[in-house]
Amino acid sequence: MANVSIFPGKYVQGRKALEQIGEHLAAFGTRYLALVNPTIGQACMDQVTSALRRGLREEQLVLAEGGVECCMREIRRVEALISENHCDAVIGVGGGKTLDTAKAAAYYAGVPVAIVPTAASSDAPCSALAVIYTEQVCRCQLKMHKKRQTCKKALANSCGTAQDFPFGTCKL
Repeated sequence: MANVSIFPGKYVQGRKALEQIGEHLAAFGTRYLALVNPTIGQACMDQVTSALRRGLREEQLVLAEGGVECCMREIRRVEALISENHCDAVIGVGGGKTLDTAKAAAYYAGVPVAIVPTAASSDAPCSALAVIYTEQVCRCQLKMHKKRQTCKKALANSCGTAQDFPFGTCKL
């Protein structure tokens, strides 16, 4: 049996890559919902939102806090935010569950998704799957992203020194 890999449409990595997000997402449209994991810590949250705001004009960015679980209720909540705010794409920022929620909500809303991992251990940027849990945290299904394609863009900051980001040399 052959091994098949599905990779992001584009993978961007480099110092302050997040600040260039506007130019990387320009082909997606003009308004973006950024789903940010609330557990990444306030210092990291401030840096991420600041970088997003430097990379995108204020009227282009809708910030939303992600929930704890990737479940259908959370996915539908985020899908509604996409629709209510007339967003052309989703930016998922955080760890696996937040990124899976962003991917699934974008799938159901029919819009592209860009992934910004805050944990080096997450494979969400490279995976075409979203693990969807029940609200009781039992895994209930795997959702293959549209056309077996993973996210359209993945952005990762390369941290040169520990002072660049509060979590040192991990990817953002």
